[in-house]
Amino acid sequence: MAKPNARKQQVVLTAEYMFNIAVKEAPKQGAANQRIRQILSEWYDVPVKNVRCITGHRSLKKKFDITLPN
Repeated sequence: MAKPNARKQQVVLTAEYMFNIAVKEAPKQGAANQRIRQILSEWYDVPVKNVRCITGHRSLKKKFDITLPN
């Protein structure tokens, strides 16, 4: 679950591979989604290009595809 315009950034693992992520960025021009991609890339230690939003581009519920190294 995504929460844009949050007062503070926060990442909470709610279940295996499920997160609640709060970001300070507004949901305008993909800024919040881009920040979430950066957070997930740091979490999984992969480049940002390996993280892509596959559903929920304009929703609070999102699915991301993360390509992990072999």
